[in-house]
Amino acid sequence: MVVGLSGIVWAVGMEAEFELRDTNYMEEVKGIKLYNPALINDRPVWIMGDLPQRLILEFDWLGEEVRIFEYSIHHCRGDWSALSPLSLSEYSSGFAYEEIEGYSFSFNTKVPYVHYSVEWTDQTVPWTKSGNYVLAVWDVTTGERKLCFTRRFFVVEPLVEVEAYKVLPRGRVPHHAYQAFELSIDLEEIELFSPLRYVYINVYQNMRWDMGIEGLRPLTERGTLLVYEGQRQIVFPGLKEYRRLDMRSMKWRSNELVRIAATDTGYVLVLRRQQPRYYQQSRGLPDRNGSFFFDNFDYRHEGFLRLEYAEVYFNLSAWRDSDYDVYVTGGYWGWSLLPEMKMQYDEGRNAYFLRTRLKQGYYDYGFVAVDRRTGARDVMRIDGSTDKTENAYFIFVYYSDPTQNYDRIIAAVRYDYWSGSMDLYEARVRIRR
Repeated sequence: MVVGLSGIVWAVGMEAEFELRDTNYMEEVKGIKLYNPALINDRPVWIMGDLPQRLILEFDWLGEEVRIFEYSIHHCRGDWSALSPLSLSEYSSGFAYEEIEGYSFSFNTKVPYVHYSVEWTDQTVPWTKSGNYVLAVWDVTTGERKLCFTRRFFVVEPLVEVEAYKVLPRGRVPHHAYQAFELSIDLEEIELFSPLRYVYINVYQNMRWDMGIEGLRPLTERGTLLVYEGQRQIVFPGLKEYRRLDMRSMKWRSNELVRIAATDTGYVLVLRRQQPRYYQQSRGLPDRNGSFFFDNFDYRHEGFLRLEYAEVYFNLSAWRDSDYDVYVTGGYWGWSLLPEMKMQYDEGRNAYFLRTRLKQGYYDYGFVAVDRRTGARDVMRIDGSTDKTENAYFIFVYYSDPTQNYDRIIAAVRYDYWSGSMDLYEARVRIRR
């Protein structure tokens, strides 16, 4: 079963309600990224173990005013349905709120901004338990605590091995459109109480929160292996490769752009007219599995403070569907259906349009149709699906430890569906025994 995003929960002791997912609450805050630079495509995962780790948060405040920001870290249940019952002192060695002290001013950009960053290393890491976490950033400049944004991340204690292997989908799903795999978890090096009852997995296609299978328990125990096969195989629509936007240069147009215009107040970028790909057999051009990064081809030697912001025009040629709205989404937007990313239809040009502000860099993105009555997403309605798409599946193994009253993450792997690679990091992390 493919599940959607978790709902709103109350963060105990905080001054605001917030959702336990990647959500933005302030228009002035842009360029948000939480990442581990050692991970393939910079995913936000921290591995407890032998290798040095880094987790970095970066974001911008548009304007020249220096603001005061603080962050808080929240331990969550394995299914993201609520905060865990652990108190702050049980999962963190830090304070409830920590100030973000690192900031710099943009240099010679048309749109001025203040760049903020904080980095956690093995010496400064506050979290002491594995599991799901949400990082919340607050603006406290006026003395009133205002929520700016939230981002999910994972802390893993690598105690077990996971193996996955590709199979044909069971049931009546079309094989040409879906991808399926089975997997096993090896418990040989660890003793767990009642693993069939307390072990489960969450699987995310390309780390998409709206394309996840959560809380899936094993089918059976075979020796030291917990087995997911048969009726417990993992099945996803393959979808198509993501569309790409390369805006690393404001002087030279990439293949995706038809126009770059410079004004006194910024840049304007217009993308080529996009077409639905539902009936196209090809999966599309190679992509970065929905991720993004910031970069500047024009002034690379001047560093990250020279990155520009631009007004970007997205478009999609299609007949208007009165039952569905169309959104632009991707890793940069946390796979959320943000109101500002809802496209508007132009009857005269038979196309959907959207204008938004983006930081200079590279973005994978896609179009998602949303049922106006139910709010349900139809991820295949515009671009269709094929089993040939090169997807990566992120598998997190949880143990609901009955003696410690929280959901531990005891393994995390990145399974490349077509190559079979199981590497989460560029360099494999050693298993801690």
